[in-house]
Amino acid sequence: MANEDPKGRYPTDWLPIAKLVLIGTAICIGVSAIFNYLLLFGSFTSFQRTVITAFAVPVVIGVPVFTLLSLKIEEIRRLRKDLTHSASHDRTTDFYHADVFSSLVDRRVRAPMGPTRPKGALLVVDAGQLRATAERYGFEWANEALRQIATTIRSSVRKEDFVGRLGETEFGVFLHHATEQEAMDVGQRIRNEVAKVYFAPQGKAIELTVQVGGISFEDATTVTELLRVADKQLESAKRQSGGLEIKRLIIDS
Repeated sequence: MANEDPKGRYPTDWLPIAKLVLIGTAICIGVSAIFNYLLLFGSFTSFQRTVITAFAVPVVIGVPVFTLLSLKIEEIRRLRKDLTHSASHDRTTDFYHADVFSSLVDRRVRAPMGPTRPKGALLVVDAGQLRATAERYGFEWANEALRQIATTIRSSVRKEDFVGRLGETEFGVFLHHATEQEAMDVGQRIRNEVAKVYFAPQGKAIELTVQVGGISFEDATTVTELLRVADKQLESAKRQSGGLEIKRLIIDS
């Protein structure tokens, strides 16, 4: 018999639960009966029977039960952690989803409660060539290239920096407290390291390339404004041979 939760989404099948309870109870009764039989017909003193009943029976029954219970609790905790991670991260690249990335960045760039002003940089990295890769070699190869580019981007920034997947072939990189020059250095490092990646779909080596547009800031702003300017810089980077355009955001006071 199934009983639904209050929201009616996840029905509970009580039959397996009832079977497990009955089997577990039967095992406990059996173990207890065997112990009592041995105690009753064994050459034990009254004190020895009391000690065995008080300690041995609970240990024999309790250890397996609570071990199983602990394993199930750990399994549930691990599943909940995996579900939380899946809800906030892209499956292919293991980067934050676009909305999660934007939310995290927005918290860092708005006006703070204290005297310290927000400071940092936002890069938008585009791997637009992968659309042609998908058309020619298939989406599996394009996804493999995305994973390799994502690994390269992650290794090119610091642990505390945010990285998210903004679109099909676009990534966002938020650099905490980075200056314009530091953002330029990171953007160029990403481009250089991606170009070194060995990628050979169907045995044919292809050089991977990315274009980078970015914006640095030293005052309170919004993630929407940063993405707007960074996208403009990205379009400019695509038209330039260098493939990298970063500017400083000037905010009128």
